Amino acid sequence: MTIQALQSQLLQQSQLRSISIAADGKLSVAPLATSSFHSLEVSAHPAVLGGSSDCQPFQATTRQVEIPCAAEQVATLIDPVRWGDFSEIQTSNCVKSVTRPDGGWQGTIEERLAWKLFDKTIVYQNLLNIDFAIAAGASVDFTLKQCLAGGLNMDSGYLRLVELSPNSCALVCQKQLSYAPPSDWCLLPTFVLDGILDVWLNAITASYAHRMLAATQSR
Repeated sequence: MTIQALQSQLLQQSQLRSISIAADGKLSVAPLATSSFHSLEVSAHPAVLGGSSDCQPFQATTRQVEIPCAAEQVATLIDPVRWGDFSEIQTSNCVKSVTRPDGGWQGTIEERLAWKLFDKTIVYQNLLNIDFAIAAGASVDFTLKQCLAGGLNMDSGYLRLVELSPNSCALVCQKQLSYAPPSDWCLLPTFVLDGILDVWLNAITASYAHRMLAATQSR
């Protein structure tokens, strides 16, 4: 596959963020309008909603998104300080308690993003613990230190850049969330929440890879 064809494929995947949930819990996914302020929107048939909020953890792990570049060429691009350059997750107020010679670090950072659920926009603002390491690729491990807005009581996972060969690498992301009750998200069954997170994670990872490729082409 040519770079141009791969970029087109990744762009199409990155736009699949508008989710409609049927009465039986089945998800239908469509492109999200590019003018949207939010990076995910969800609507649901009333029959799929529970009668009370049951805030259980839910999680997802993406497929590997292959990037035809040497890992060392793009390893620094997954630094959380740069998330806003490659995704809709804006970061600020980075505090590095440990810095490494290769560019890795440990510390905290604030993230901000928006999702839309049942016609209501939710702005998330969280303070995350970060461990960014560069070795045979790169990795970011994160956990929630403090929820500033949005209602989360857990947000943990990782973003990995995995070396596949001397000239290729892959992005993979895992995330686990839970909400503090009461929350409209918790009205949805856990298997539906798993599916929603899976759609969003794969879309945002495709978007990240697409922008990484564009950055390498412009050098």
